[in-house]
Amino acid sequence: MNTTPPAAALKSAAPRPAERNPLRNRADWERMRGECVADPGAFHGDVAARLTHWFVASAGPNGAWLSRDEATGKWNGWDAKTCAAVSLDMPAGFAPWARA
Repeated sequence: MNTTPPAAALKSAAPRPAERNPLRNRADWERMRGECVADPGAFHGDVAARLTHWFVASAGPNGAWLSRDEATGKWNGWDAKTCAAVSLDMPAGFAPWARA
C-alpha cells in the first residue's frame, strides 16, 4: 500500500507572522535574558499563566480551565463541566501550580 500523498497535496506552508514579539533590539534581549536567569520560575511562570489554560479545581463547583489575561490580571476561561465562560479575580500572586 502506497501511503505517499500526491504531489498536489504537498504544499509549502507559509510562515505565520509573529503575533507578539517583545524583542526589538539587543537591549530588549539582554533585559529578558537577565529576567530569566535571575528567576527562571517567575519568568516562565508568567509566560505559562498567559499562554496555557490550567485546570483549577477550586474555581467554582466544577473547576475551570483558566489562563491569566495580561491586560486585566483576571483569570479567564471555561467551566470544566458546562463550558460556560468564567472570569475570576484571583488573589495577587495566584498560580495554578505548586512549583514553577
